[in-house]
Amino acid sequence: MPTPMSVRRAQRNAPEPLLRPDGGEANVGDVMSPLVAVVRDTDTLAFAGQMLVWRNIRHLPVLDAEDHLVGILSDRDLLPHVLEGPAGAKPVSDFMTRTVTTTAPEAPLSEAASLLAGQRIDALPVIQGGRLVGVLSTSDILAERSRSLHRAHASTPPRAAEVMRRRVVTVRATDTLESAIIKLLDADVRHLPVVDDDYRLVGMVSDRDIRTAVGDPRDRKSTRLNSSH
Repeated sequence: MPTPMSVRRAQRNAPEPLLRPDGGEANVGDVMSPLVAVVRDTDTLAFAGQMLVWRNIRHLPVLDAEDHLVGILSDRDLLPHVLEGPAGAKPVSDFMTRTVTTTAPEAPLSEAASLLAGQRIDALPVIQGGRLVGVLSTSDILAERSRSLHRAHASTPPRAAEVMRRRVVTVRATDTLESAIIKLLDADVRHLPVVDDDYRLVGMVSDRDIRTAVGDPRDRKSTRLNSSH
């Protein structure tokens, strides 16, 4: 009996075990980022936004006063509020994701990759002994997979056409910033190709580009207050 298409697709997309140079399967602790920027649940949203820009990262674990993980804040959490100046003075706890999927240093990397893909998230806080010890991101996994392919001297690595997304949401260069934000959120993507009137690619815009362009929400609040006088 032929294998159903859905099963073949699942088998093709299932992450293969990533191996260490010694041949053993890599675990989370081998590739996670151990030096992690964090914020407190009482920090302001404006401060958290600047921390993301300063550290050039997309996710911030949120800790309470006892250093326990209580949430995670991402670029995506900020997007609905970048045009709202007063939001910058509110605490991170009002915007963070409270139900956080985590992993452990000894967990197989393939298992963590399945979690990221299955839940459509881009980062997993790594917890050991009840404490945050690192963060594993999709970038960490992609970098490790690239190194594994190089070590294996793969003769037929996957082609872009085999994994790319074919239904693409785009934005025009003349569209407003608010329109781009709405498209990013509705499509649940981080990047929008920018096209001209003939649908030729002229650039890319990301959630990070938008947040950086808007700047500190406190500055926007101050500007609005000053302009009202």
